[in-house]
Amino acid sequence: MFRSLLLIALALLLHLSTLQAQMSVVWEPDISMSGGLGGQWSWNTKFVTRVALGQPDGQHHPDAGRVLLAEAQGYVNRRLIGGRRITLGLLYGIENPLDEAKAEKRIIWQYSFRSQAGSISLLHRARIEQRFFEESFQHRIRYRMIADKPLQGEKLDAGEWYLFAGTELLLSSNEHFRKFRIDNRTGIGAGFLFANEHRLQFELQHRAQRMFDKSYASRLWLITSWIIPF
Repeated sequence: MFRSLLLIALALLLHLSTLQAQMSVVWEPDISMSGGLGGQWSWNTKFVTRVALGQPDGQHHPDAGRVLLAEAQGYVNRRLIGGRRITLGLLYGIENPLDEAKAEKRIIWQYSFRSQAGSISLLHRARIEQRFFEESFQHRIRYRMIADKPLQGEKLDAGEWYLFAGTELLLSSNEHFRKFRIDNRTGIGAGFLFANEHRLQFELQHRAQRMFDKSYASRLWLITSWIIPF
């Protein structure tokens, strides 16, 4: 499964490399923190920033160097039988925070679980979101699957690297369940587990917006993540 997913992601990203001159690149650094609340309950937060980098061919892009987003997320999780989890989350984001800022508030309902196939771990995540903008409202359903595998042995230990690959489908509509759109996010990456259980991850991700639509657009995302458990 992991090899198949990794090959699919690699094939897609290699194909996209032939189109990179027309595709802008976004850098997204984020930091995540998590901890227990006692019993079956836990919490986690995430802080995200997005910065436009322009185009790989070096041509000038009007958004190059622009801060596109600042975002804060908070979640409360309840562990169920078999390691499954249900989650309630809140998000507050500001698009273009340094220029004509636009705010978004979001309610997130999530169900997730892991499955194991030898040394390959599969994370499944299904989400329902209600997105509140200043003058509009949006429903969104998301499903993501990520496979990760340690580079050494069957189990990931401190001081070791691991690889991961994943894909996500997003179906959105307006408040009247009209004007549907389908997006996709597919990426590959590598992470490192430190002795203190912190993780550092690097991911190259392609995001396709409004698939099967004349307004189709896509970007490459360079994602760096620092993950801190408490």
